[in-house]
Amino acid sequence: MASLKPESRLVKRIREHLKEKWGATSHKVHGSVFSETGASDLYGTLPGGTALYLEVKMPGKKATPAQLAWLDAERRIGAIAGVVTSLAEVDDLIERGEWTEL
Repeated sequence: MASLKPESRLVKRIREHLKEKWGATSHKVHGSVFSETGASDLYGTLPGGTALYLEVKMPGKKATPAQLAWLDAERRIGAIAGVVTSLAEVDDLIERGEWTEL
């Protein structure tokens, strides 16, 4: 894992955490010319069927307006969606079921 970039390492840790702590599935979106603008880095499902969308950023980095709009659209139809920079923020988002921009 040492050869991965810091954000890639964080994504990997979040995916492992989602499975181990929450029993959730998670999938990584790899950007390409066919990717939807603003689509979150990770998507998955929590036990019980709630959709989960996470935009992963390193501390101090901000999501783009397109990413925030995409997450907001998913939240409005019942998904848990937000920007996270740590495992603690993932847990907080899931426990509250909503995200408030810091």
